[in-house]
Amino acid sequence: MFGSYQLQNVYSIMALCAKYWILLVILIGYRFIGNTSGNLQLNASKLFVSLALTQFLNNIFFTFSIGKTSLIKLRLAIDRLNNFLNLSNKCNYLTSDDVIDNQYVISVENGSFTWDELKSNTNEIILNNINLNISDKQFVAIVGNVGAGKSSLLSALLGDMELLSGKVSINGKGIKIAYVSQQSWIQNATLRDNILFGKSFDTEFYEQVIHSCALRQDLKQLPAGDQTEIGEKGINLSGGQKQRISLARAVYSNADLYLLDDPLSAVDSHVSKHIMCEVFDSKTGLLKNKTRILATNQLFVLPNVDNIVVVNNGTITAIGSYDYLMNENKEFSDLLNKYIISDKESDKINDSNNNDITIRNDNQNITELIKIKNRRLIDDEYIESGNVTKTVY
Repeated sequence: MFGSYQLQNVYSIMALCAKYWILLVILIGYRFIGNTSGNLQLNASKLFVSLALTQFLNNIFFTFSIGKTSLIKLRLAIDRLNNFLNLSNKCNYLTSDDVIDNQYVISVENGSFTWDELKSNTNEIILNNINLNISDKQFVAIVGNVGAGKSSLLSALLGDMELLSGKVSINGKGIKIAYVSQQSWIQNATLRDNILFGKSFDTEFYEQVIHSCALRQDLKQLPAGDQTEIGEKGINLSGGQKQRISLARAVYSNADLYLLDDPLSAVDSHVSKHIMCEVFDSKTGLLKNKTRILATNQLFVLPNVDNIVVVNNGTITAIGSYDYLMNENKEFSDLLNKYIISDKESDKINDSNNNDITIRNDNQNITELIKIKNRRLIDDEYIESGNVTKTVY
């Protein structure tokens, strides 16, 4: 079946060749009619008139082909709009009621999830029989092998998947949720605007966020501090810088619940430890009074979390504290033996292979790092006016 572009090419070729076919038919017919009657003779004047008429017809055929192609595109667009507008509304399965005990911020009861409800069957269920209760101000880590379903579990808690069975409840109406994806999202704006994300500027809290997310040294290196314009998709930033800016945006939002999809994967080990201590830690972190759910493969954070959720093949296989799982759960022990890195290797800093910086706990004020000049990547177009100077000649 031809698409719109293929049909347009076919009609264009037919329109270009039409005048030659028409002229050929006219000449052959004229020749045969002239031979039978003997009165019709082909001369130069008749030939040029025939060429002019066929050229006129060719313009008509070419315009017709363009119009027909446009009608085909119009029909395809209408069909797509019709299919989109007739889609059933996606049901938000996240409920907020008084059934949950106040100590739980999120509760999942016998939840089974998939990405596409229309194609769901026993072989395409992504998360199956999920039972999970998360208390207020708790720091929970979700661990598991690659592809086990850690990111899918966070998406299910966000309401982005299709609920096949069970119930997902959030305690409290109007609860603010902040989400940090595994792939950082950066705006084409200044670094400060990327962090504030429309919120009002609070100097003291902003400085705390900058320090906690290990961005002090980056502000020193950038040409205009936090007023440096960030290119499309963060083209002038390293992977670690983009991830830390995304994390800083979430922290500055001052939400009630934080869903973190491995934000430490793109930063060095020493930077990860700094962020763990200054942002996530339940005693010293900036989010110590918030509920934090962290999906990660950085297993050095596990001794500092309140609860650990082990996920395997889309199912929660174990829940408990670090000490409990180490003693009672063989799967968790095997996971640690497979992925844990020795302290010696974790403390190594390889500055030559990355653009991340060493953390220095200085007390320099962030406002001192901001330069007055605004360094932009894209400048406004400047038009020179006036007469041409004599030096041009």
